[in-house]
Amino acid sequence: YRWALQRLGLSYRHETWLRNAVEGFFSRFKERTKRFWNRFPFNSSFDSVQSWLESFMVFYNYWRC
Repeated sequence: YRWALQRLGLSYRHETWLRNAVEGFFSRFKERTKRFWNRFPFNSSFDSVQSWLESFMVFYNYWRC
């Protein structure tokens, strides 16, 4: 959309690295939660949800390295 922004007199900055890393994380996060959600009990406690999220973060950080 660079041309549209330039036409409006707005600056354009192409960002690749940081945005891609964040988008990649959320893409994998959504992918895993969609698979997991079918088996995730709807009446789970907040602690069990938080525990799952922390486990996911550990696994994700280990998998990326």
